[in-house]
Amino acid sequence: MAQLLARVERDSLVQRKPDPADRRSSLVSLAETAQAKLPKGRAILQQANSEMMSGFTKAEVAMLINLLQRVTANVEAMER
Repeated sequence: MAQLLARVERDSLVQRKPDPADRRSSLVSLAETAQAKLPKGRAILQQANSEMMSGFTKAEVAMLINLLQRVTANVEAMER
């Protein structure tokens, strides 16, 4: 995680500032360059989601989401 954060900070996508409440921690926020890229990134994700879900009914998509949420909950429970 630290390496990923360092990389996106190096690429000017996030800003890291010391946490005034806890000097051991940092507050991380999106940089303006990253915020400017959000609309295009969201559009790409929305298009990909539409393509992946094409041919599924709304009920099938809802069932898939429910099943994936349950799988996620099971994985999280295993990690505890």
